[in-house]
This record gives sequence, C-alpha cells and structure tokens, in this order.
Amino acid sequence: MKVILLLKSTSNTGKTMVSLIAFGIEMTNSEKKCDCAFLDAQRVYDSFESILSEEFMAYKSACIKNATKQMVLSLLETISNAMDEDDTLVVYFSGHGERKNDKLFLEFVDSSVPIQSIADSFVEKKGKIVIILDCCYSGVATGIANKSSLGEINKISILASCDFYQTSHHDNLKSDFTCFFTKAISSLRNQNEEITLNSICKKIHSLGYNDCKINLQEGSVDIPLFKKSHSVKSQKTITSNVVRKLLNAKPEQREMIWYSLQSLPPSITKEVVDKLILQDSFFEPSWIVRRAIGSVLSDMGKDGVLNSYFIEHFIDSPNWMNICIGLIALRYHADNKEVQGKMIKILGNKDLPMDTIWLANLYYADLNKSCFQYGMGTKLSKTSWGVLELWKSYEESEELIAQEIRKLNIAAEIEESFVLNLYLRHLISPNKTLEKWKTTEYVILNTEKYEELARSKLTKSLYSLDTRGRLPANSKQKYILSAINGNWRYSFSEGFAAYFDETDKSTINKELELAKLLPLVEMKMEVFNYFVINEESFNKYHEKLLWGLSDPHPWVRRSAVKAFRNKPDMLVSAIPKNIDKSIYPGYIDLLLELIKCKVEVNICSLNLTNIERKTLKREKGIL
Repeated sequence: MKVILLLKSTSNTGKTMVSLIAFGIEMTNSEKKCDCAFLDAQRVYDSFESILSEEFMAYKSACIKNATKQMVLSLLETISNAMDEDDTLVVYFSGHGERKNDKLFLEFVDSSVPIQSIADSFVEKKGKIVIILDCCYSGVATGIANKSSLGEINKISILASCDFYQTSHHDNLKSDFTCFFTKAISSLRNQNEEITLNSICKKIHSLGYNDCKINLQEGSVDIPLFKKSHSVKSQKTITSNVVRKLLNAKPEQREMIWYSLQSLPPSITKEVVDKLILQDSFFEPSWIVRRAIGSVLSDMGKDGVLNSYFIEHFIDSPNWMNICIGLIALRYHADNKEVQGKMIKILGNKDLPMDTIWLANLYYADLNKSCFQYGMGTKLSKTSWGVLELWKSYEESEELIAQEIRKLNIAAEIEESFVLNLYLRHLISPNKTLEKWKTTEYVILNTEKYEELARSKLTKSLYSLDTRGRLPANSKQKYILSAINGNWRYSFSEGFAAYFDETDKSTINKELELAKLLPLVEMKMEVFNYFVINEESFNKYHEKLLWGLSDPHPWVRRSAVKAFRNKPDMLVSAIPKNIDKSIYPGYIDLLLELIKCKVEVNICSLNLTNIERKTLKREKGIL
C-alpha cells in the first residue's frame, strides 16, 4: 500500500474551509484493476489545491492509493471528529463499485465496504460532508443524503458519476467523469463564479457529460466550496477568535485548531500561546492536543521565530502538562547539550507523573541509544510496561538491559514479562538474546504457562505487524500522517483484519481472552482499536474483551472504553480508582474518555491535583 500526501501552506482567516480525502483504488480484494484510479485522485487533489487556494485545508487533506478498510474508516472518523460547523469535508473515491441487494459497496485493497459504513462515520458530527463517487452504480448511493427512517437528517451530499444501473467509463489513464469534473471547477474559477455542488453539476452537463447524479443533504439548497469574495479580518480579531474556539472546543477540535495555526503568521501563534497558556489560565489535559501544541512550537523554533526562553518556559513550568508540551517542542533539538541536561533533570524528578518521565526518556533515547541508565533509574523500572518501554527505546542495548534488570533485582513478574516478549518475538523472528538466556542463570521462562498464547494465531498476527515509527520533523504533515498511520510511533501502520476474516468464531473467542496476557501494551490497544471501527464484530466478541476495562495500564483501558462506548453499563468498571500516576501515564486521558462517553465520574473523589481537578471539570462542561 502506498500513501501519497500532497501538502501546501494554507491560510485560515475565518472562511469556510474545505478539506479533501481522495482515494484512488487500483487493486482490490477481488483482484479487479482500475489503472487510472490513483491518477484520477491526484487530478482531483491538484484541482482542489490550485483552485480553492486559501479555502483548501491541505494540512488535513490527503491523496491515498490502495487504502485498506481499516485505514479508510479510521481516517474519516478522526478527521470528522475534528470538524467545525463551518468546515466542509470532501471524500472522493475512484475505483470499483458493486451493487448488492440495491446497496453500493466500494472495493478497497483488502475488502468491500458498504457506502453506508462510510456515511455512518459522520453521524452526529459537525460540518458538511460531500461524497464524490467515480465508480460503477454510484447512483445507488444518492439516497444517503435523504432523511433516515427515523427522521434524522444526514449532513451528507452525494455527487455520483452515473445512475444506479450504469457503469462508469475509463481507460488506463483517466475516467470520463473525473475529467469533466476537474474541467468544470476550473471553468467556474476562470469565470470567477462561485463553486458549489449545483454549479459543478450544471457545468459538467453543459460540457457534454450527462450521466452524473446529485443529491444534496436534506434541507439544503446548495453546498458552496468557493465564494468569490471574503472580508479580511485583522490579526487581533483572528487571535481572539482562535482563543475563544480553543476554550470551547472538544479535544479533537483543539488538536486541529492548533495544527491550523501553522498556516498563519507565527506572530498569531505566539499571541495565542501568550493569551491562553502562558497566563496560567488554561492547562491542556489531552495528550493528543499537547502533542499538537508542541509540534507547532517546534516548527516555529526551526524558523528562529520562537526564542529558546519561550520554549524553556514550558520545560521550567511547575505544571507537568506544560512540561510535556515543552518536551515535544524540543524533541528535534535534543542534540543541544542544554536541552539534554533539562531532559536528564526531568528524568531525575521523582515528583513528576509518568506522562512526563515517559516522554523525557523517549526523546532522550532518540539521541542517546546507549545511555539507558537514566531511564532505569526512574519508575519506568517498576512495571512490566515501563521495562518494555526501556527495551524499545534502547533495543540496541538489549543484552545490557537484561543484565541491568538482574542487577536491580526487579520483581519476578516484571522480569518474566520482559522475557515473555523476547520469547514471543523469537517465534516470529529468532532472537539471539533469548537463545543466550537459555544457557545462563538469568531467567527460565515457564513456556508451558504461555503455550496457548504462543500458539495463538492472534499473537502471531500482532507480532508480525510493523509499527508506524517516528514521523518526519516537518510537523505540517503530522496531523494527516497520524490520522492515517496512528497517533504514536508504536502504533501499527496496518491492522490485522485478515485474522478475523480467516479465523473461526470459537478460536477468536478463545484467543481474544488470551490477549490479556500479551506483554506489550500497544498490542492490547490494537485489539481494541480494531473493534472501535468494526462494531458489528465487537458485538459478537465483547464478552471476551471485558478484561480491557480493568487492565492496569490507562492506555489499554482508554482503548477498551472507546470500543465499549455503546455499552455504558459496562464502562463503570473502567473508572480508575487505584492507578498510580507515578508509574503509569494516561490517567487523565482515561478520565477524559470516560467523561466523553457520559460515564458519571466523581472527580472530587479521585487522586488529582487542584489544577487537574479544575481542568477536568472544565472539560466535563465541554464534552
């Protein structure tokens, strides 16, 4: 699978903004080919980028070749969660479509996806959705724009290349519909006319292509994509609007707003930070938003706009949330001796929560792959998860870490978890360290205890997956790359949907229950991430997944809460009562997810600082 990201700096001055996700699917699970699909997707992307210009949100737009089902649904869910009322998301699809029982299925690289599943990604979301389909029988989908049987209004408009009984026409280089579509919007722009769905459709007809069908969302007269003129707002007004939106937006929207600041003058970003964060009136509880803030500051720092004192103000903050932002801002500057010294100082601060210690170790290890002793001296060495994080950070020093574990006389269950991970990896790819340990005094792993886990097809599938890895330093790509490939470097770049397609139900039931024994937290999370976007499968197997709601790690619990979001009675067991923030990160994010799912969380009864409690109460009012 190949993902192409076409990026361009844009300017958001309060206008209606348009983002585009263009899918070009040349190869399908049924081995059908559509050689021109990706070329068509690129044509549409290029047209939007050049013609919509300042209205085009390139930082959250992408042109994607041969996507999987999981990538498509996950990406659309992520982007739609972050939309504002004034935003428009255009989803373009070029490839094969099938009609089954009067329903349209879009064929992706690994499976067919009913168009209704894509529409369901946008239920109860803000903004407008435009779906453009260049495939056979695409007219079947136009009914999605109508009210549902329950009288609910869908915010979706459909532009289809042909009627429900027709096939689309294409050759190896282009499809007829997409050529007429791009000519139409170019012609409208050249004539300085407003570009709307109705005007595009009329222009396509006037150019000689009469097969396309349109159906606007219920109650709409038209959907504008580009208007002829706009008023220009002052920098002061823009700054005030951004601060106001950040104070009232949900975490997913705050993340997008921060990334959107990269397209504005750096002075505006600095004013927003000055007014919102440096006045100690606002603290960011969501890790994904802290990452966005840090990424924006880091990008500004590279251009010399943001001086070192400004970044260090975060590192020296008494609030751990701001320290995290500072660490993220400095992560690409870790070769600086002063920065390294600050990271080492953080690692030695026993009063900071694990969220901060984990980040400091992660970024320090990126530059110093052999200096694992600083990390071993923290509370990372107090849990199985923490020791495995050290192993991942300093994998080149695997044998030395193993020796250090023995020297520190770490708890037996932690040591066992470390060796179990080596053993399970060894089944996929032979491991020299494990072979050496078999002949030494270190650890004798009771392999019989884990025999079923080792034989599990699910275990082998998970250990065969590739992780996303570290993203490039250019943070302008971070939002869309993360939406496609996962939010952190140990996310798996591709899911394991094939396991569920190729395994019988009784085996899946058994192996999902065994998954609680997996030593790596990210693998447990991946299990739940699959079910977040495959709710029908989740309803079959959820009873075997209850262990996730009481997993000791907040990250796993948060992933489980997302999967169980439509079973509120079961979510109460996920409320953290005895989780130690000094040895596990993600405590606050778990609470945020529970609040988002409308679970009644008694914030006053939990082990929180006054700032954490105040911040969560504010979030409760927003969510």
